[in-house]
Order: sequence, then structure tokens, then C-alpha cells
Amino acid sequence: MKRPIRGDHNEKHPTSTFALSRCGELRHHARALAELWSFALPTLYIHGISCPRTGSVLNALEEDLGGRASKGQAMRSRGFALVELSLVVGLAAIAGVGAWMAFGPTSAGTRIQQEAASLTQLADAIAADFAVEEGRYQSVSTASAVERGLAPSAWVVGQELNSRSLGSIELSPLNAGQGFRITATAVQANLCLGLVQSSARAFSEVHVNGVLVYSRRSINHSALAESCAEGGEVAFDRR
Repeated sequence: MKRPIRGDHNEKHPTSTFALSRCGELRHHARALAELWSFALPTLYIHGISCPRTGSVLNALEEDLGGRASKGQAMRSRGFALVELSLVVGLAAIAGVGAWMAFGPTSAGTRIQQEAASLTQLADAIAADFAVEEGRYQSVSTASAVERGLAPSAWVVGQELNSRSLGSIELSPLNAGQGFRITATAVQANLCLGLVQSSARAFSEVHVNGVLVYSRRSINHSALAESCAEGGEVAFDRR
């Protein structure tokens, strides 16, 4: 039997049955991993096995992977463009919402806070200015409050008081000048309940459409909800 010559190709690169089987498995895995360029080619080399016709297999894989890589790059480019477009649209939507919140219609909660603060401000100003007079609040009126500069500037319209949310604001004395009433003649339904709840404690009594809903520091919630259902006239009394 002829002995293999030292340095013979077969000795240096054995092609045993195990090696051939292993090469077949590796080729299969390489093709399956064709989309993962960084892993497909090294697979045949990592195990240190010499495969018959390895060069031709690798060349074919390189050509195939090169074409797939070009297609994949084009698809990724289109994908990035869609992502960028989505980001632009999202940022534009956020900016639009921010602009609406900053410059759009005032929310009901904000208007309630503003109007409740104006009511309390007016009541406190009247109490401080008229309390020292003879007869106390006997001369309280809308015109006198405007003349004395007691009313919130946002409500002043000539010699009258008017609110876009509460309607006309009227002032009158109670119990022969022992107290006074602030009447909002046309409170919007969506503000009525919140307005009473936010400002009631600054007054002695509150009536909604003629119904007593607040007295002795207690709110009748069922009466308030029913009376405020359609909005209307709300009277705030201070004694």
C-alpha cells in the first residue's frame, strides 16, 4: 500500500466521513443564515474543517449574499424613510396639541377657577369698602361697585358687570343693608356645579334658580346637581 507522502494534500487536509458530513451540515446552516452576512461565511471556517469545493461554495454564497445585501439595504433605506416620516408627523401632532392648549379655548376647570376667584374678590372688596358706612350695605349696587373700582376689571362693561360664562352680574342689598347679594344671571350648565362648590365657602348662602343649595357651611349635593342641570341664575349671599 502506498504510504501518504509527507505534505500530501490528503494528509494536510483530511476528508474523512465525519468531515464530509460536517461540511454538509455547515453548508445547510450557511444557506439558512444567508440573511445574516456576518455569520454565514465564518461558519465554514470556525471548525477548522477542509471541505471539498469549499471555494466554489463560498463564491456562490458571496454572490448570493451580495445581491441580498443590496436588496436589504434598499429595504432598510425605505424603512428608515418611513420611520423618519412617522417621527415628523408625531412631532407635528405634539406641537399642534401644545399650541391648542396654549392658545385654544379655556377649559371648563380653568374658567371655574377664574370666575370663582372673581366672585370672592368682588365679595371681599364690597365687605371691606361698605362695612364702615352707616347702614352698611344699604347702598350696594352694580353701578356703585363699578364707580368705586371694586369689581374685577374683566367683568366691567361701562357701568355694568358682565361675564361671558356667568352672564350679567347684579348686586343688591339684603336685610335692610345687613348683607348683600351677588347674582350671576346666566351661568353655563357645565360650570354651575363646579362654580358653587369652588366659591360657596366665601358666602353665607347660595341659591341656584331659587333653590337653596348651600347654607351653614354645608352643600346639599342632590339639590345642587338637580338645580344646575340646565344652568341659569345663581345667587351668592353674604351676611
